Amino acid sequence: MQNHKLLPPQGSSYVAVSSGPDSMAVFTALYRIFHSLKMDAPAILHFNHGTRDENDKEEEFLKAWAKKYKVKCICKRSKLSLQQSNFEHIASNLRREFF
Repeated sequence: MQNHKLLPPQGSSYVAVSSGPDSMAVFTALYRIFHSLKMDAPAILHFNHGTRDENDKEEEFLKAWAKKYKVKCICKRSKLSLQQSNFEHIASNLRREFF
């Protein structure tokens, strides 16, 4: 990662995390890499679509995880409806604006 200049030379870095196993594995790997290099771990960015009851539980899980590991967690909430016309397009645009 250092050879290809994939790590920020200074300042903050962020990783979008959904709380699913894939994004948690990626974040955990990056957390360990940053820690081993004595760099500040990237902050978690989480977009809560508000379309399922589990969305709030996932957000709370990430906030607790971030607190335990002393990582900043920035969450944005939306109350989209799955019945909304063009749901995927609207959700994608909202995530892009947030990230």
